[in-house]
Amino acid sequence: MNVETTPLNAQPGGPPETLQARANLYALVARGFFDPTAELVASLADGSLRAEVAAVVAGVPLAAESPTLHQTLESLDALAAEAASRDPDATLHELKVEFARLFLGPGRPAVLPYETFYGRQYKDSSPTLMLSPEAESVGQAYRQAGVALANAKNEPTDHFATECEFVYYLCTQELASMARDDQATAALWQAKRVAFLDDHLARWYGRFLTAVEEGARAEFYRVWARLAAALIAVDLLSPAKG
Repeated sequence: MNVETTPLNAQPGGPPETLQARANLYALVARGFFDPTAELVASLADGSLRAEVAAVVAGVPLAAESPTLHQTLESLDALAAEAASRDPDATLHELKVEFARLFLGPGRPAVLPYETFYGRQYKDSSPTLMLSPEAESVGQAYRQAGVALANAKNEPTDHFATECEFVYYLCTQELASMARDDQATAALWQAKRVAFLDDHLARWYGRFLTAVEEGARAEFYRVWARLAAALIAVDLLSPAKG
């Protein structure tokens, strides 16, 4: 997988249904990078996860034109069939073991899910999580948007899934302003979303997801990394008016 991680070249926006699809995109991507749950396994086995991905693909401009996304839908079909034929507890156990190996340890994880380790300041040094320039900048963006993380003392602010959830939050705030016909406030939320993507997620998502795909042993994480990379790429390339 070779994903360009250039800054945004357009400001996404457009009708509410397109913005809602974008919000759903980032919430969906985030789900695969949190500790796996029984609900995740059930949605994989019964096909509802695949249906959710298909709905996002249908709603995001340019997504329907992505060969990678169509191939990923086929891969999700295969994963769903396998999950449906197995004991869900066994599937969940395997995903949890792989999740820990990839992102938690013990020891150094196979893949570090924090912007700090892909940032412009990080070379061969060993930055301190939560104290790096990247983490501090991300935290400032959260505070300026009125967001306080419930687990801020335990999880660095610049975790990949948390950044994706923040983009989801910014989309929902923009949608809420549009629903009130408050276009000025909607524009402010749009500006926050575009700035955060440009300054943060767009700069490192490709390198992180490539590392996940290359480092994963479980097919689910290889597929989810490809899915996440393709979805974010088409969103960043979508025209300004959707």
